[in-house]
Formats: sequence, C-alpha cells, structure tokens
Amino acid sequence: MTAGYAVNTEAANYNKSYTMLLGYGDYHGWDHTHAGTWGAYVAYRNLGQNVSLSSTYTLDAGVRGWEYGMYVTPLRNIQAQVMYVRGKDLMYHERASELWSRVEMFF
Repeated sequence: MTAGYAVNTEAANYNKSYTMLLGYGDYHGWDHTHAGTWGAYVAYRNLGQNVSLSSTYTLDAGVRGWEYGMYVTPLRNIQAQVMYVRGKDLMYHERASELWSRVEMFF
C-alpha cells in the first residue's frame, strides 16, 4: 500500500493532489527476469491542476479517478502490462476512460 499527498498553499482552487494505491505481488513490474512473476493494483488519484502540473501517472493533472493495472512476465525478459483508467475532469466534470497496454522486451 502506498499513498502520497501534495498541496499548493499559494493557489485558491484545485490546490490539492493525492494518490492511494493498493497492490499485490510485483505490481510495479520491476522484476522482468523471472518468468511467471505478476502483480496487480488498484489506485485512486485526485490530481489538482495547480499542484500536479505534469503527472507521471496515466491520469493527467486536473483529473480524479480510479486506475486498475496488472503486470505479468510470461517469459524471461518479456513483460506485459495492461491498465484501465476511469476518471472525471475536476473543472468541467467530463468523464473519460482509457484502456492501455504495453509489451516490453529487455536485452
């Protein structure tokens, strides 16, 4: 379980960001050398645009929502990732969802 919180004391609105993640196994996907390793996670993120100017998460700044992901290493040095995000814009309240996947090969 991980969590993070940030606040911009100079901003009047959208001045807080926080993230909470609950993961199981190798949910960061760092172990690509052992076939059969896997991990999954669920995260809730609220990223105020006056704090999180450039997000490293799948959700962009100014969005809040749920993120579900899974990593699997089917063969040594081959890793697959799938992620689903369902979010809502903080300012305009528009909903959006995204399904994202990636396969990486390490040499």
